[in-house]
Amino acid sequence: MIPLFSQQFAREIWSKKAIELSTDFIPFSDNQLLSALHAYTHSYDKIRFLNNIASVNISINGEKPQKPSKDFLVLDTDHTLDDYISRIDKIIGNDDWSLMYFGLSAADPRMWDAAKIFSDKLATSIGKRPGGRVDVDCFIGRYSCTHAGIHTDYAHNFAYTLRNGKTMYTWPKDRLDLVGLKYPHYEKYKCESIALKNNTGCVAYFPHDFMHVAETKENISVNVNLAFWEYSSAAKDHADHLRKMISIPQRTHYNIIHSGLVNLNPDDQLQLSTLDAILKNGHLKKYMASQSLIMDTSSRIGIARPPIEVVNIRNNIHLEHNTTLQWIILLESEEILISANGHCICVPYRISFLKIMHQLVNRETVNLTEFSNHEKEYQEILRFIKSLACWKAIC
Repeated sequence: MIPLFSQQFAREIWSKKAIELSTDFIPFSDNQLLSALHAYTHSYDKIRFLNNIASVNISINGEKPQKPSKDFLVLDTDHTLDDYISRIDKIIGNDDWSLMYFGLSAADPRMWDAAKIFSDKLATSIGKRPGGRVDVDCFIGRYSCTHAGIHTDYAHNFAYTLRNGKTMYTWPKDRLDLVGLKYPHYEKYKCESIALKNNTGCVAYFPHDFMHVAETKENISVNVNLAFWEYSSAAKDHADHLRKMISIPQRTHYNIIHSGLVNLNPDDQLQLSTLDAILKNGHLKKYMASQSLIMDTSSRIGIARPPIEVVNIRNNIHLEHNTTLQWIILLESEEILISANGHCICVPYRISFLKIMHQLVNRETVNLTEFSNHEKEYQEILRFIKSLACWKAIC
């Protein structure tokens, strides 16, 4: 097998072939996954607040996925991953079933950490980052067909397996004729596919534009997928944000027009002046900068690491090993945007903030007592440092 993150992978496989890869980097464990899935039972709204695309769905006998009842989620009595999946299988009986958990990076800090480390390793391997976000999803089930049939995700997919059983059938991007085919109509095309066996100890990879469909007929399979979307949505997100800020009245009538010299109508004049004000007051720049910082410091996961509770701050701090800390100085408003682990705050421009951050990114230990001479500014520093601690950016 070709090793994941190797030069051969970067040169011959990335964005070209579907393949099973060897790896000694196994970022997900049973207990870690069970804890993340359990959060969907007790903290679903909190997860959705961090990641609005997070959801959990169930499909039975290949029918359209729907939100499951609580019985199908992880209960307090499910002490192990096997307890959970065997209980669900008993409830459903002989029917095919598939549970889909989306957005796990918001459910458990360890899942977020694993995704960031993987994303950083991949970027180092291939020399770039894919344009879109990074998702972490989980698929559990025993099924011979899926609701979607053969489809493409437009995301590079790396599948880790915690329970064997799944086979992913893949076809290259030129097989658009297969899109939408469902079981049993795609059976005759399986012989033309690259069939990936999702087994523990290896990673199944296919590129963003490959057609694919999964089956796990015999055993209940459990997979955690890391999806690297090929295309960025930043331009659309910026346009949507701008659209929300501009008043666009729904006109039911317009005045009767005549030939001759005219000006912009009042609606257009209002929108133009609003756009001009938005650009001049720096709001749009601040929004774009914060979104860019969030994507960069999360290694394109695009959401913040689930925060942790912090009571006390030590006097001597340093940057966590896997943390990315960035900042942008906004001269117009005399502020600094500071971001780490997908979080972002805006603080007043202070030389002390810059000094602390420079020390942190240089992997130096910061002694906070050195900044205690001015009480008001020191309190601002402590609030800033507590934010970094809640983000698990410092230790």
